Parts: sequence; structure tokens; C-alpha cells
Amino acid sequence: MNNKNIPDFFLVGAAKAGSTAIAHYLGEHPQIYLSPIKETNYFSRADINPAHFRSLLKKRIALFDIEKYLSSNNFKPQHAAYITKSEHYLALFSKADPSQLKGEASVSYLWSPSAPGEIFKANPNAKIIIILRNPIERAFSHYLMDLRVNFTNLSFADALKEDLQSPYNTWNARSNYIGLGLYSMQVKRYLNLFPKNQIKIILFDDLKKNTKDVISSLYTFLGIDNNFVPDLDKKHNESYLYKNKFINSVTRNAKLTSFIRSILSPEIKNKILPFIVTKSKTPLLTIQERTYLMDYFIDDIKLLESIIKRDLSGWNK
Repeated sequence: MNNKNIPDFFLVGAAKAGSTAIAHYLGEHPQIYLSPIKETNYFSRADINPAHFRSLLKKRIALFDIEKYLSSNNFKPQHAAYITKSEHYLALFSKADPSQLKGEASVSYLWSPSAPGEIFKANPNAKIIIILRNPIERAFSHYLMDLRVNFTNLSFADALKEDLQSPYNTWNARSNYIGLGLYSMQVKRYLNLFPKNQIKIILFDDLKKNTKDVISSLYTFLGIDNNFVPDLDKKHNESYLYKNKFINSVTRNAKLTSFIRSILSPEIKNKILPFIVTKSKTPLLTIQERTYLMDYFIDDIKLLESIIKRDLSGWNK
């Protein structure tokens, strides 16, 4: 793929580890053009089988027409799509100014065995941004999202068991609460291909504690003005649930929710959201669930420590 529209950098994940916030902070910088579709999933397409998607996701994906989207000449922000054609993918970056860095943020790229190699073939000089979160906290955050988007109505313990019993291991065929948090091999795939100076690894805890410094270091890594300060007060992708069953049932109607999103501006959506969601009903991670998950992650955390040369002892508590 030899084209001027190939991205200069990729935020590859992990899922539910702060990638949405980082994408916003990157997208605000005037020297960056970020794909209007945050998660294109283009370079992980070989590891994604839409036939195995959960039924609700199939309905939502079916409503998105990439040809219509691109022909509108008005690329509205879209969280995710499944782009398979190179001409569609490259068209997403056609509005970038020649002076801007181009980037995208698909969290499937960290999980995907094929994505690192595909990205390297497309642009061996690309810079790779990885953000990692305590895998137990990541898994639970993923579960809370699944509750909100109606992918499950089970307890976390039961959702974990059901997920582990799934016959499919492709992206979005199941939640893969544990698999997505086994980072060591996922990170190593990028380190085996790209020079170390082209890879930036961030820890979610650092982003949370020192957001401004972490984002400034990201701008430095990308070679752009690190004095620019994005809007750090706005919260992105916080966990919440809908206040009642009626609102929850509405969100299960893919056509209706797609229509509502299309007619409401982001500003109006942000004003309405506090009236229809609640954080008080959000479940809490139990000690038993944490202990159960630690058995799956402890060895991988130790291996990851040796790979990225970071103290991750805080993840073991």
C-alpha cells in the first residue's frame, strides 16, 4: 500500500485502557489529523469474522454504509466500523492537510496477530502507541461496557464463565475478557517488528495521575508541538448504566438509536446524557472476582514486566 494517505501513527490499544481519551487528546492537536472513524479495524481484518459477531452488533454494523459515508463529503465522527477495502480506508485520510500527521486508533490492533505485520508492510516508519491497564480492571471495565450496550445482563462472574465457554475467539465474537488482557505476546509482536524508538508504551495509571505530562510526552514522541494543551477537563468513555429498563430497551433498537445519534449534535448528546444514565447502580468488582482473575494474569504480568522494563507490582494487589 503505497499512498500518501497512509497513517503516520497508530494507537493500537489496549481496549478499555484509555484509548478513547488519548484519541481525543491527539485529535485536538492542530498538527494531527485523526481518522473520523476512530476504530477502522482495517489492519486486523484478517482476524475478524463478522459472521461470528453477536446479533446486536450485526444489526448495528449493517446500518453503516461506508460508500454513503465517504460520498457525503461530511465525515461525521464515528466510533467504529469494519473497513475491508484499501480505497475506503485511504479515503478516510483524504481531508488531512499535507502538514498534518495522520493517525488512527483501532484497539483490535493490539489483540490481532496479523495487524502488526500488516501495519509494518504498509508503513515500516509508523509510530506505534500502546496503552496498558491492569488487566483485571480492564476486564471489569469491559464488562461494564457490555452491560451498558446490552451484550450481557449476567453478573460479572457468570459473564466470565460464559465468555470462556464461547467456541469463537475472533474479535467481537465474544468479549474475550481475559484474552485481551494477556498483553505480553501482544506487545512483543510489535517490538519484534518495529524499532523501539517507534513504539511508545503508556500505563493507564500514569495517564490518570499525570494526564498533562503523559499527553505532552506523546506529542514529543510524535514530533509535534508539546506545548499544546488539549481539553483535559472533559471525561471520555466513563462507565455508566442507563437509569431504567425502558431506556435500556430503546438502546437495543439498532435503527432507532442510529437515527437518534444522526440527528443529535455531540453538544446536545452531552446535555441529555446525565438525565438518562446513572453511576450509582454500577456493580463493583468483588474480592473473589479479583482473586479469580489474578490466577489467569499473574504469570503474564511478570513476563510483561521483563519485556517493557516497568514495575507492575501494583497490578498484583
